[in-house]
Amino acid sequence: MSGEESDNKINLVSFSELISEVYTYGRLNWRQILKLTVIPVLIYTGVIVGGHVLTIEYYSIELLFYIIEYIPLAIFAVALHRRYLLEEEAWVGLGDREIRYIAYAIFIAIIPQIIIFLSDNLTSQDVFPSPKLISNLIFLYISIRLSLVFPIAAVDFSGRISDHFRLSWSKLSHNVGAMFGVLFFSVLIYVVISYGLEFMYDLSQQGTETNLLKFTLFELVDNIFFILASGCDVIAVSYTFKKLVLSRMPTHS
Repeated sequence: MSGEESDNKINLVSFSELISEVYTYGRLNWRQILKLTVIPVLIYTGVIVGGHVLTIEYYSIELLFYIIEYIPLAIFAVALHRRYLLEEEAWVGLGDREIRYIAYAIFIAIIPQIIIFLSDNLTSQDVFPSPKLISNLIFLYISIRLSLVFPIAAVDFSGRISDHFRLSWSKLSHNVGAMFGVLFFSVLIYVVISYGLEFMYDLSQQGTETNLLKFTLFELVDNIFFILASGCDVIAVSYTFKKLVLSRMPTHS
């Protein structure tokens, strides 16, 4: 095997490799991971139930919800990244790392919104594929290629921000398929569970008025599974970062 072929192999991660790591790490550390979900789940549930009680329509404060939804994810993801990569009992809260994580996520999410805006103003609404579909596919691709900036933010990796984005884009050039597979798998599991919970909730509500306690419990359980599903992606990204970046760095005795 030539040096170039060997280097290419080292820079690759497979879907089976990622799924195996997610399963193994989750099985061995499920209690610690559940502890990390407590604050994010309470924030999510509090926001949703609060909006329900106040009868606030989502679209009326869409931008606010759009930003708020990143907060519990950032809190959970940073804590899990640090636990996986640094083996530390991570502090769960909102600090500089979490704010940096949110800023990166919003920056990446802005790109498809710009595409939608330009497409809506420059093209007909009846074109196929639709601008929204194109922007979502572009967002998915870009978010996967740049996903290593999140563990970088979590572990205070040295270097300039532009270097962090360039590093992630370079390292994941041949790993989009494997990363997408994990994302699709985790989302699929969550969607099936969420629809099942919603179906049971709707059955229990037939012919009765909305019960706030029951609604809160439903949202609580649903948000637990949502955060845990996102944890699958966090573990996969952490493992990829560890293999493609940290393992290649020189060690000092």
